[in-house]
Amino acid sequence: MVRMAILEKYKDAPKLLSSVSAIYHMHFIGEVEYREQFSNGFRALEVFLKSYAHERQGRSIAYSKIAVETIYKLYNSGSDWQLPKADDSSKAWDIYSKIAKEKFPELGLNEKNNPMYDGQDKSVLSKLALNKIENIADYAEQHISEQQTKKAHYFIKTIRGVGNKIA
Repeated sequence: MVRMAILEKYKDAPKLLSSVSAIYHMHFIGEVEYREQFSNGFRALEVFLKSYAHERQGRSIAYSKIAVETIYKLYNSGSDWQLPKADDSSKAWDIYSKIAKEKFPELGLNEKNNPMYDGQDKSVLSKLALNKIENIADYAEQHISEQQTKKAHYFIKTIRGVGNKIA
């Protein structure tokens, strides 16, 4: 009877450990960009675009590749990184569109769900510029550590194409 009570009490522990271990691995053991994202705003944007922003069901992997190539061109491989300016989003969309048409001509741009699309201030770069956020990973981590998970979640989910599930 005591054993059953203990098992019932800790039944969710494996799920928690599994999810936390992934975060630990990315933060301390994983690839360089994952380790650097909390101290380097460009790396944080790269990780966001590469690993999270384009995770909608049925999406083409090309979208994230185009997005990462776009920010590398826009910000000179990260050496020109700073707090995004208001017009960075439109510049990025021009670059993104050109890359997509050249390298993936059969692929539509998917403006409706594309976090790089410049419109209605919902692109990732517009959201960063409007909220004066230089590092998206640090912003989320800081709010989560301060028990403001809803604020971090809301910011991420309001980026075009991300939504509740991905955020």
